[in-house]
Amino acid sequence: MDNLRVYFGGQRPADVAEEMCDAIKAVIYSYEDRAPLALAVGVLEIAKAEILLEAVPEAEE
Repeated sequence: MDNLRVYFGGQRPADVAEEMCDAIKAVIYSYEDRAPLALAVGVLEIAKAEILLEAVPEAEE
């Protein structure tokens, strides 16, 4: 996955953030009858950690 890039233009950042939040919440809520809230929060933390690790360029060997 490519790192997130600085983007100028298009939607306002606040609108993009709201859209992203709504999409993430919709995925979490789609599991509400199959997984406890603590699991959902834990999965969010795992995803956050993976995104941050993927965003760091690998050291040149």
